[in-house]
Amino acid sequence: MSPKKIHEATRLSAYIKSKSDLYNVHKSIDIGSGQGYLSHLLVTRGDMKVVAIEAKEHNCHESEKRGKIISEKLGHEGEFETIPMIVTKDNIAVFTREPTFLVGLHTCGDLSPICLKLFLADENIKGVINVGCCYHHLTEYVAPEAKDQVDEYLIRVRESFQGRSIDETLTENKDSGFPLSEYIKKKHPWFFLGRLPRTLSISEPQPSHVIDPSLTFRKFQYRAAFQALLQEYFPHYALTFAIGNRIKRFDCFGNYAEDAMKKMNLKSTFTKDELEGFYQERFKGLEKMSAIFWVMRSSLSGCIENLIILDRALFLAEQGAITEIMTIFDKHQSPRNIVISAFKP
Repeated sequence: MSPKKIHEATRLSAYIKSKSDLYNVHKSIDIGSGQGYLSHLLVTRGDMKVVAIEAKEHNCHESEKRGKIISEKLGHEGEFETIPMIVTKDNIAVFTREPTFLVGLHTCGDLSPICLKLFLADENIKGVINVGCCYHHLTEYVAPEAKDQVDEYLIRVRESFQGRSIDETLTENKDSGFPLSEYIKKKHPWFFLGRLPRTLSISEPQPSHVIDPSLTFRKFQYRAAFQALLQEYFPHYALTFAIGNRIKRFDCFGNYAEDAMKKMNLKSTFTKDELEGFYQERFKGLEKMSAIFWVMRSSLSGCIENLIILDRALFLAEQGAITEIMTIFDKHQSPRNIVISAFKP
């Protein structure tokens, strides 16, 4: 395991074990178990029975292989199995014929709300312990009252990678990943976040930003300038391609833009000096303003994440569950560090 995974799996498994003893539940279903880091600790250190459910067969294979090695080294067999499948309310019932916890470490997008709903739907699932991530992959319900705001938002964001609407996540389906609580749906039907703000919720400042803030601001500025270059000279690419963080050279804009065009397989007649001139003429004087905007933008990250977490807690509390939220990881090691737990009275 990487130091990050060791930190996460060790802390979360200890927390699950403490709840296991408190509620006298000694079986866990690990949803989105990956290669089984959390599952194996629950077996070897938590003395729990574990069913690890993972959609990717490669991860299942690695988890089984790793489990055999651990058993041989520690002489600890335990009750453990890995199941390759996508979990649903119908197929999970096979594994919940006794009191069970539903656990998940960094369940992506809608998988977190799915876990919360499975907990409420199955009487034998006595608790859910979940650390979510990838909020930008959530599906988001928008009420009819929000239509005007949504239309304006979609015009502004236009399209993204491969020509998809940047908010294909917005839906009229009430059974979506956000919001879950009736409080938001009924009292604030005009409210919505959208994919861009949800992406911002996982874009908080990192320690590396403090070490070299000038590089951080330069990256942000170059990406914005390059997007403007595409919009002016290559408008089709501006709508359909996202370069993201795949460029590594930031010594000057000319080198950055050349590398970006190579990544895009974009044939251009611009020389490096011409690209640098484009930047110097249009964007050099905006660097301070860009840095201020980056700081203001990043300061909203935690607020948006907390809103999503609180919506989940409200949803569980509305159904009568005993609910708690706490930070469980060091944020510098694991930015998505909030665990939400719920238990049946």
